[in-house]
Amino acid sequence: MKTNEKIAIIRLIRTQNIGPVTLTMLLRRYKTSLAVLDQLPEISKRSRIKLNITSQAEAEDEMAAAEKIGAQVIVRGEDTYPKSLAMFDDAPGCLTCLGHLHLLQKPALSVVGSRNASLNALNLTKLLCGEVGKAGYVIVSGMARGIDAAAHEGSIASGLLRCWQAA
Repeated sequence: MKTNEKIAIIRLIRTQNIGPVTLTMLLRRYKTSLAVLDQLPEISKRSRIKLNITSQAEAEDEMAAAEKIGAQVIVRGEDTYPKSLAMFDDAPGCLTCLGHLHLLQKPALSVVGSRNASLNALNLTKLLCGEVGKAGYVIVSGMARGIDAAAHEGSIASGLLRCWQAA
């Protein structure tokens, strides 16, 4: 994907009143993110919804900030974007990733649960995630205490762990 298309997608998804589903619909209709940006003033006028479009500089700054810490911003339509997410209309327009991007293409199991879990639940989660990781699945964990932490601990040995944290 060309950099200008990537910047355009970041601008769109960071614009208030354009969420993942709206982004998907706009891209289906106008084919490219640059074409959507060109049409936004007219769309805003027709719909009477004020759109304060995120600037090019803000999108470039977001990419630069990610790169500064060794992360990468990936957007819908890129080869590195997870295929398991791309099939959904409400999937995020962009992801900021730090680590091994190839893990995004592996089969995954998401594990979340109580922060105040029993010792038995924690041990079972750790054991289960260790075995699932050995079978080649990536464990997706939210990194909270409790079940999430047990999932993280159990999957470390396999090296197949994706952590996420909501902003």
